[in-house]
Amino acid sequence: VVGLNLFQQSCQHIGKPKNSVCWLARYRRLKISTGKGVISTKHQGHSIQQDKFLSRSHISLHQSFVAEQQKYGTIGSRDMGTLTTQEQRLYRYAYWLSLVTIGYNVLEGILSIFLGYQDEALTLLGFGIDSFIEVLSGIGIAHMVWRIGRFGTEQLDRFEQTALRITGMAFYLLTAGLILSAGISIATDHRPDTTFWGIVISLISLATMGFLIWAKLSVGKKLRSEPIIADARCTLTCLWMSVVLFASSGLYELFQIGWLDSLGLLGLAFFSFREGRECFEKARARTLTCCGDSCELPTSVQDEVQHTTTQVPTAEE
Repeated sequence: VVGLNLFQQSCQHIGKPKNSVCWLARYRRLKISTGKGVISTKHQGHSIQQDKFLSRSHISLHQSFVAEQQKYGTIGSRDMGTLTTQEQRLYRYAYWLSLVTIGYNVLEGILSIFLGYQDEALTLLGFGIDSFIEVLSGIGIAHMVWRIGRFGTEQLDRFEQTALRITGMAFYLLTAGLILSAGISIATDHRPDTTFWGIVISLISLATMGFLIWAKLSVGKKLRSEPIIADARCTLTCLWMSVVLFASSGLYELFQIGWLDSLGLLGLAFFSFREGRECFEKARARTLTCCGDSCELPTSVQDEVQHTTTQVPTAEE
């Protein structure tokens, strides 16, 4: 009870709710003294020290705090003060990369929609709409990078989960629109005026996305941050969508066959549907460390949870 009061008072002091990261993180920096023993915790871990007289209720108290930390995603949380100068610089770099991604997608979306509408190039138009949906996803990623750098929490918070669900629904709606447009285009034998700008924008996108993938992978590996690495790998989907745009636009310019542009719409629809499904999987699993595979907790979190479980002895011991 004394320990719980200390936790609540420490977070009320800075105006945070008791179930927040702040309230839970305090557990690692306190020593809870009892009549029969002392529970001491490490800042970076969950191991406890106790004497042989520590009762089952005290062990249950420790286990309940570990469970709450898993629930609210505070396994591995830390303050920026515990990061080295190099780590702080890398997190700032990762944050700026996420902002660059957002800015580029906005510019790409505007140009693609304008030029696609002007030339009646449906694949380029759909590619531009996808770029704006990627902006929604990028906002959640930027928030995630900032939060991990500040608190070290790799599990998604409520804002990021909401952003993923909204993004996933937008991808599903885009998928339906692309399939419908492809069907109408094929039925009416629609032909774009030109797909030249589709080739240009796809080449620029391939170069930009290639750089962003390389940069995000580099900083993610240096920080050993699985969410940042997963974000880089998920950017590969944007790269493949650029390949679809380049192929459909290039083939149409060569052969002037209308259904080639419609085929590009179906290719975008495939990747759009997959991205929407992944968004909902990530929101459900509260982690970004899944991309194309089944979602699960980050390896670092799993290891720490397993380590915590083995560190907590039973009352009989």
